[in-house]
Amino acid sequence: MSNGGAIPAPSGAREQLAAHWHLLQRDFAASQCARLSLRKAWLVAVLLDHVPDRIWDACIEAGAPLPHGAPDLPSYRAWLRSSAPALADIFALVPLQPDGPRLELLPVAVPAEAVEVLPVEDFMISLYNNNYIQQLMLTTAAGAIPAHDRLAAAMESLGKELDLVRP
Repeated sequence: MSNGGAIPAPSGAREQLAAHWHLLQRDFAASQCARLSLRKAWLVAVLLDHVPDRIWDACIEAGAPLPHGAPDLPSYRAWLRSSAPALADIFALVPLQPDGPRLELLPVAVPAEAVEVLPVEDFMISLYNNNYIQQLMLTTAAGAIPAHDRLAAAMESLGKELDLVRP
């Protein structure tokens, strides 16, 4: 039976984790190139949210020690939440709870000293908008944080976790 030319899915948990991480890196780079795209940033957040599950599955399949001695996946995710604020924000964002964080395009003031280092497009926008530009922000009860900074920090934290399942 033909699969219609589709790429076969990786078979083992480690292979699935590696493919997932590769996809995440590619989509994060695409999101960085389209810094106002809510859709691209949202995809990265959802992919990040799934990485701990794949790490857990890979550890189980390989017979490796469970991550950080956690007895189950929810405990592992709780450990990640407590050890990395960026992951806590991403894990809170993805379920879309009414009072949870959101990804939003917001006007952000550009300090006078930063105007000269803006890309030309942002510089022109700031000229016509009283030194404000649009920026993709992660809004939480504590305030607004540049979304791509938070996504990058979450990727960095999870990148370190990949060492748990590398041979």
